Amino acid sequence: MSHPGEEWFMVTNSAMTIHKRTRLAPMLRRQLAGEYFQDRIRVCDLAKKYQVSRPTVYKIIHRARQNDTSVH
Repeated sequence: MSHPGEEWFMVTNSAMTIHKRTRLAPMLRRQLAGEYFQDRIRVCDLAKKYQVSRPTVYKIIHRARQNDTSVH
C-alpha cells in the first residue's frame, strides 16, 4: 500500500507484486542468467540486450548462482 509522499510505488499483477522501477521481471532474470551460463554470452552484450547496466547483470548472475531470481 502506498502513502502520499513516498518515492516508490508497487505495481500489482495478479501473479506477483513488482517494484515500479524494476527493469527485469523474474522470468527475464532467469533468461538472462541462462544466456550467460549456457550460451556463454558476455556481460556487456547482455547489458545492451536487456538495457540494464553491467553491475545489474553481475548482480543477477550472482543471485542466479544462489538460485534466487526474485526481484530485490
